Amino acid sequence: MGLRATLLNQRWASLLDGLRDPLVLSAGVCGGLDPRLTSGSVVVPESVLSPSGERFNVTPSRHAAALSAGAGQGATGCLVTSRDIVSTPKEKSELRARSGAVAVDMESSLILSAAAASGCASLVVRGVSDDANQAVLPELIALVTPEGRVRRARAVALALTQPAAIPQAFALQRCTRRALKAVARLLATLIT
Repeated sequence: MGLRATLLNQRWASLLDGLRDPLVLSAGVCGGLDPRLTSGSVVVPESVLSPSGERFNVTPSRHAAALSAGAGQGATGCLVTSRDIVSTPKEKSELRARSGAVAVDMESSLILSAAAASGCASLVVRGVSDDANQAVLPELIALVTPEGRVRRARAVALALTQPAAIPQAFALQRCTRRALKAVARLLATLIT
């Protein structure tokens, strides 16, 4: 659905077309708010808070199945959806204090809202790409399009103008890959 679920509205109807009992899954990466979560930790929340504070619960049976498939490895609790990337340890700490959430993403409440409106079962599985103590440079954030693609020209310009940002970019890329692999492993156990 893209960063901030920007493609949700235009794709939603076609995704459900012809399905009798669909499971709507919000899977991808998130930022850790709970200091106990590390890069690559899996988060399987019971509920998701929208930016306006509305709570969406995932389907309990699907949540239990995901936790069982992960042999209890996934962190649970609440995930909060933010309109903007929460990029500094201070912002993450403040959001955790306000929301009580273990992690933050930019899509899940939008996806769960659409699932609820359509009467669909739902589940959220997210991998931590940046932990509570890790800052994400605003320059790196600007490299990603709303669809989640890298803006190559900006990346080259950043490499030339701010070469010190390159190690952090590669570190974030490694952490994101680790998070996505952890999500993929859990999803694979759910399917088999």
